[in-house]
Amino acid sequence: MGDLALVALTATSKDGAKQALEAAKALDRDGWIELMDYGLISKDKTGHVSIREMADDFSEKVAAASVGVAGGVAGGLVGGPVGAAAGVGAGALLGFGSMRLMETVMRDTLPAEFLQELDADSSALAVVVQDRYAERLEEEFQKLGRTVQLELKRAARDAEFEAYVQRSKEKIRSIEDDIKARLAKAQTATAAEKAKIMRRSLRSGLNSKTGAKNWKTESRRRTAS
Repeated sequence: MGDLALVALTATSKDGAKQALEAAKALDRDGWIELMDYGLISKDKTGHVSIREMADDFSEKVAAASVGVAGGVAGGLVGGPVGAAAGVGAGALLGFGSMRLMETVMRDTLPAEFLQELDADSSALAVVVQDRYAERLEEEFQKLGRTVQLELKRAARDAEFEAYVQRSKEKIRSIEDDIKARLAKAQTATAAEKAKIMRRSLRSGLNSKTGAKNWKTESRRRTAS
């Protein structure tokens, strides 16, 4: 992989950035780009700001597939070596909580006014992609609002690469766990089916033996009479 770029959008509506994210995901599914990371920011009418990162969505998907994995995924993506490299805990991007990876990337890369000028009841989106995909993504975002494209600094780039690797490993583990669960279920079903067939066979065999015995008894009775 080469250098990474941050493509950001500010939308004039609270759903504009979400629409942009769906557009980015569609481009990813169709093979036009590859999403490395993203942060979706929304600001309601009261001024309350919420941030949702790719790590949040990914953790929920993994948790849905395998209960108990989400905590480990979140720890691997946001805390630990990745969090340390990205500067997690350095302070909140918009004045609350401890910072996570994508929050740190946005704070260190975007112009300060880009998010400070975010109006109430509006939204913003920042997406990390390889620089070769940045132009195509920004072209899509320009349909929905004001955009900016910037190259990630080395520390942010390294942290994003590490998070990408960890996320890929977790995806593989999740798939492996799902396959194992399905195989175990199939084996259980097969064993149950075998037992069912065996019971049917035994009943059939017993019935056959009983029938044969009854036939012999009846034949002897008829011969005696």
